[in-house]
Amino acid sequence: MSVAAHGVARFLILLALSAAAVAVVLFLTVDERTGDALLDIDPKYIGLFLAIWIAALSLDATSIVLFTRGTEERIGFFAAVKTATLRIFFNIITPFGFGGQPFSILSLKREGIPAGKGSSIVIMKLVTLSAFTQAGAIVSFLLYHRQVETMRFLTTLFLVTGSLGIVFVVLLISGFLYPHFLVRSLTTIGKVLHSVRILKSTLNLKRRIIHEAVVARRSFRRYFSHHLGCFIGGTLFNGLTYFTQLVLLWAILFGLGIEIPFGDALVLAAILLFLIMFMPTPGAVGFGEAFFLLLYARVIPTYLLGVALVLWRFFYHYLSALFGAVSSSKYASEMIVGKAK
Repeated sequence: MSVAAHGVARFLILLALSAAAVAVVLFLTVDERTGDALLDIDPKYIGLFLAIWIAALSLDATSIVLFTRGTEERIGFFAAVKTATLRIFFNIITPFGFGGQPFSILSLKREGIPAGKGSSIVIMKLVTLSAFTQAGAIVSFLLYHRQVETMRFLTTLFLVTGSLGIVFVVLLISGFLYPHFLVRSLTTIGKVLHSVRILKSTLNLKRRIIHEAVVARRSFRRYFSHHLGCFIGGTLFNGLTYFTQLVLLWAILFGLGIEIPFGDALVLAAILLFLIMFMPTPGAVGFGEAFFLLLYARVIPTYLLGVALVLWRFFYHYLSALFGAVSSSKYASEMIVGKAK
């Protein structure tokens, strides 16, 4: 089975598992009022959800374009969209959501961007988005701590996730500040990729990695010395992407006729996105559903909880991942194993 076909198969398995989790939620929450509520949804709100999804994906792609320019390379907008959907696809089919970063580098390489510079682009995007996610969660926790403190499990998980996030960002930055650490990490990743037959050969692997690590470190430093505008622009669009993802949950509640202050909706969404950031299951399946129920049980009527969960999962995760799966099936196997030399 090719890498692309294997990824699509894992995505289908993930969908099945997620559908099973959602089915349990629907079984426990749906009653005769659910059907009436669904019939009352104005179709224009579905258009609103789609518009927000398009805006989030476009902002995501624009940040890739700007971070790429900061490395003195160029990438087209639609190629950046393809890279973004591939990242989302591989993020949700791999544990802890780590699979999207290597595949983003490979996607950028296919667009003519050297792996070293691609690494700089991907890491810079990941670090800034993680910073927004953690900052948003901390502010939200401070604003909403009285409600969350009654659920000790969530409070403990919040602290653990926050610690993991800080360690993760520190390790990423350390990789660029200390090249030996970066080379060792990339060499280990290369050997793992070879063991699962994603890389054909490890011959001269360390030499190539040292070269790309030097390029990556140089590109990373030039963001601040020569291309500060691209860094600020990419970071700003990353922040707008994050904000749009928060707004999506508010829009879903609004479309279902659930009245909740805009600020409260953003706070709950920020905590939810933070909690699922480092979950061990692909796509945070199971955990995402559980956290959604714990956070929103007091806000959403029981008979609408399952419907809101389905809409959030579809527009936040699976719609983009479906496009990523299509892109993967078209060229991921060629990108990974077909032309390696």
